[in-house]
Amino acid sequence: MGAYFNLNKVSLTKANKDIFSGSDASIDLLYRLVNHGKLINTFSEITAFEAETLALRTLYAYLLPHVWRSKNYYPVLIDMEGPCTDVGKGNYKWTTASDAIKAGVCVNDKLYYLMALNGWDRKCTQNKAGEICHFNKMPLPPGLDKLNTESGWDITKTDIAKR
Repeated sequence: MGAYFNLNKVSLTKANKDIFSGSDASIDLLYRLVNHGKLINTFSEITAFEAETLALRTLYAYLLPHVWRSKNYYPVLIDMEGPCTDVGKGNYKWTTASDAIKAGVCVNDKLYYLMALNGWDRKCTQNKAGEICHFNKMPLPPGLDKLNTESGWDITKTDIAKR
């Protein structure tokens, strides 16, 4: 078995040297190998409209967090280190249960929350006992609950989270 793998290694090394040496003969060989898309699978099962839709979804998923940042909402993706079935469960000091459900996104069978930071994370007041601080709830990024419904962009939280 070792001899078989060694022979393949020697053959592949020689083929790489022959094809990519930069000589006139190797360039001619490389041209003949890739001429007319011979090594590229050019068969596509999607239409031009579907390709355009996918491209726009990718672009919007990239741009939307930048728009949020320009409005002082800084998107964060919080890894909940649990299964997707845990969405909305738990005791949240940083958000409400209803916002957690709206912000929940499942990627590769892991639960994340797409939230935003927009200013001070806590508010402190002084009283006779000293300083008392309360953590502000993290808001949803603006329009997050309207994605894939009213936005007309046909993007989802998952598109943004996978980006």
